Amino acid sequence: MPGAVHAVIGTDDGRVSEEALALFNDLKPEGDAAEFTNEVVEGVVANAEEAFQVCARTIEALQTIGFFGADKIVWLKGANFLADDRTGGAERTKAGVDALL
Repeated sequence: MPGAVHAVIGTDDGRVSEEALALFNDLKPEGDAAEFTNEVVEGVVANAEEAFQVCARTIEALQTIGFFGADKIVWLKGANFLADDRTGGAERTKAGVDALL
């Protein structure tokens, strides 16, 4: 069953980071299994190939079932390749993002 998608975006990087962390903490399950049902994929990249690989890791994390079938939270943290810049506009980045969507 598909889950919910939450996006935290904005121009103030510090505020975006704080809000995203607060949302992650609110959504993640509590208890002993929490560390096995939460996954953070670091999204800061230097080029289009790294962006493609981050998208692939995110897809893999989303497709992996949580521990004992529990709900799973995947956070693509600090994704800097979604901007309209050289990396964001590269075909390899676009292919990764298209696969992710």
